[in-house]
Amino acid sequence: MQGDDIPLAPLTEEELEKAKFIPAPTAARLTVVESVYHQLSDQPPAMLYRGDGHQFSRDLKSDEDAYERRCVATAEWTPLECGWVKRCSHLLLRNDYSSPVRQPDESDADEHTLEIMFVGGDSSPKMLLAPGESMRIHPADPKSLMIRGRVSGVRYTLCVVPE
Repeated sequence: MQGDDIPLAPLTEEELEKAKFIPAPTAARLTVVESVYHQLSDQPPAMLYRGDGHQFSRDLKSDEDAYERRCVATAEWTPLECGWVKRCSHLLLRNDYSSPVRQPDESDADEHTLEIMFVGGDSSPKMLLAPGESMRIHPADPKSLMIRGRVSGVRYTLCVVPE
């Protein structure tokens, strides 16, 4: 039965059997669908994940809204502000820097790269987030993350999905 074939009157037993119902989710869900391609200089792009890309979905424990915020990084290490979210299922970061006149060249992009680290001292491994790039991680403790720009004033977007 197509959606526009559903009569306005109550459905008969036979119509109910033919109708396909999409059940409402019983819990909040997180769904991720991503595709990553790699292209050599003389070849067409190749998907690094085979098939339709990488995807997964899982139920969340909470029905809370995601915390989303546009931020500006300074050159000093600053804890990520995760709002009301204590534990998260995913944390997404996007470096929003772009030149208003042109695409950033290599030195400009390097200068406006964000650095992210877990609290633990100067020897902690750092993650880099170049202009226009995004990343998603599932930190055990989102409040243990710190961020800085190689220069002050790099805009980024933070989205924290509750567990």
